[in-house]
Amino acid sequence: MAGETLTQVTGLLQDVLDIHEYVNHVVLSTKEGVVVAAVARKEEISPHILSTVAAAITWAGASMLTQVGSERPMQYHHSTDKHLILSLIQDNYQLVVVFEKHYGFEKVIDDNLPVLQSLATRVELLMGSSPEFREETILGKIVKAIPEISQAMLITSEGMPVGSVGFRNQIEAAALAGSMFANGLTLSQTTDWLVMNTNEVRLIIARVDDARLLVVIARGDASARVVQRIKDFLDAGI
Repeated sequence: MAGETLTQVTGLLQDVLDIHEYVNHVVLSTKEGVVVAAVARKEEISPHILSTVAAAITWAGASMLTQVGSERPMQYHHSTDKHLILSLIQDNYQLVVVFEKHYGFEKVIDDNLPVLQSLATRVELLMGSSPEFREETILGKIVKAIPEISQAMLITSEGMPVGSVGFRNQIEAAALAGSMFANGLTLSQTTDWLVMNTNEVRLIIARVDDARLLVVIARGDASARVVQRIKDFLDAGI
């Protein structure tokens, strides 16, 4: 069933890619920046980088809009010198579409935005109809698997949150954790872990991949075993 669903989803992503020759990349990812499926006309940008950046910007933007009393965003536009990156935000997933900047590209986006929104909704409904894709989030899984963890956060390597459990001020905590890990990288670019201990609490910052870090707070006497259990969890792939 999962394979059949992914085949159908990939077909819908291909439909997005075929909308216009200016479309170069289409990536479907979770709200935590995990790539579900991706297609490309030419491989210019890593889908993992696209999904992680999109997740972080969506999280930060939604938090800022909430503070000014606005509703959550449905899409955002990210402009660079060569590309316009459109992210269509659904309840559980987001569809990231990369357009090349050529003459008339704005009209191409405007003319096709209703179709893109419709395809994003169809993908969301298709993913939701498959039991295999209605699983817990990464953070939900790790907190459930390791009871000693009281707080957990997934952040970008730059220190922007993309998912959080138990932290009150996610943006500040993510920035501090990102800064700590960046200082570790100053000594060695192969830094994988930072662990800070007190008598009661263990703060763990672990590299998930080149784009993401996992931040964990563990409490109690058993927290010393948490580092190895997190390592096993990450080695299993998230």
